[in-house]
Amino acid sequence: MSSHSKSSLKAGLDALKKEDYRTAKIILEDVAARDDDIRKSLQAQVGLVVAYSRSGEIEMAIAVCESLTQSNNSQVQQWAEKSLKQLRKKYPDKNTQSPSTGFVAFESEEEEIKEVEEELFSLPAPPPPPPPSFLTSEAIDTSPLKENSAQTEKNPSSGETISANQVKNKITYKNETIHWRLGRRAKVWQPLPKRNFIRLRLLAIGTFVALFWVARGLMQLVMQLINRILVALPFLQPIQFLYKNPTFLLLGISLILLVVSPWLLDWLLDRFYGQKNLERETLNTYSRESVRVLQRYCQPRGWRLPKLGILPITTPIAFTFGNLPRTTRIVVSQGLLEQLEDDEIATIIASQLGQIARIDCAVMSVVLLVTIPVYKLYQLICQKADGISNRVGCTVAGIIGNGVYGVWCLFTGTGLWLCQRRTYLNDRIGAEVTGNPNALIRAFL
Repeated sequence: MSSHSKSSLKAGLDALKKEDYRTAKIILEDVAARDDDIRKSLQAQVGLVVAYSRSGEIEMAIAVCESLTQSNNSQVQQWAEKSLKQLRKKYPDKNTQSPSTGFVAFESEEEEIKEVEEELFSLPAPPPPPPPSFLTSEAIDTSPLKENSAQTEKNPSSGETISANQVKNKITYKNETIHWRLGRRAKVWQPLPKRNFIRLRLLAIGTFVALFWVARGLMQLVMQLINRILVALPFLQPIQFLYKNPTFLLLGISLILLVVSPWLLDWLLDRFYGQKNLERETLNTYSRESVRVLQRYCQPRGWRLPKLGILPITTPIAFTFGNLPRTTRIVVSQGLLEQLEDDEIATIIASQLGQIARIDCAVMSVVLLVTIPVYKLYQLICQKADGISNRVGCTVAGIIGNGVYGVWCLFTGTGLWLCQRRTYLNDRIGAEVTGNPNALIRAFL
């Protein structure tokens, strides 16, 4: 047990006694999730029950209490059962949360915490609980991460040697005792089975074709409309060029956009959204693990670390664009860095790294390059319409704005299926690279 862990636990309990529940929850959640010392983890969870109850998060307090009732430590188990009984008596519906009014769910938490602390310090460390469900093959059907362990163990009662499979078969995972928010990362894990990318690549090619034909249809519609207007007007002649088939011209433009999309998207994000470069030193202040993940993933493959960008918005956002490893950009928002914890940011970054050099990332870059200008045009028309006092002019602007928005929906719709399918693969890569699926879930929530 490191002195840092001890000081963190003490700081969390001190914050709890000072009624600084927000700080107490942050510190104690970290200790409960990361600490290898079972006694310290139990103490942190006891403190979390009090912090949750006092800050009105009754459902969370009940959830942690329920996990503590399965503890191998009898004193902690008795305390949790007593606390759970009091909470359920005060709140029959455990999904009901009280406002943060300073209400105390228990009569003497500080004394009981102190009592449990003393008992835990004096008792030998209890055996560890069963591993989290995401480390077991019984819990998830899609080949989860498996924690490496010794092949044989000694039976403590008979002294005979039993296999690891026999030990695993004796454990029941249906009654999971670790709350997901407190779930720890895997210490050692095996790589997940390799996936076949053929379907994803075919879907990416299909998306590019669908985007091309939607753009071609809209282009032909506009060209024909312009010539019909010119024919209807006096003294004007239709433009012969607009009668030609635009397929080859549009195909050439599409291929050019596919090549230059990283630089054009950089310019669009800088121009319209205030994107700035995110230096690794700055990222390190928010998440040291993210910098290590970047280096650990890219260096063995001989890639340069991808360029990082940051958007000055509070909404948590992360996305990747580019067509080659050296042109890939990973963009996150200021809100994501400020709202997520170190390990949560790392899992998001890891999920973005898996997109490097994939064809679906290049195709989605083109979709993004096409949809951003259309949406900005829609925003501009709406803003201008708001300033028009004339009812007729406002109506015309509104009709045009809705038409542009419809075009944006058509372009965006071509990439929805690909966007959904690639997200599942990105999540899988984020969990595999970091060994921390629970942090990825917390980040999404």
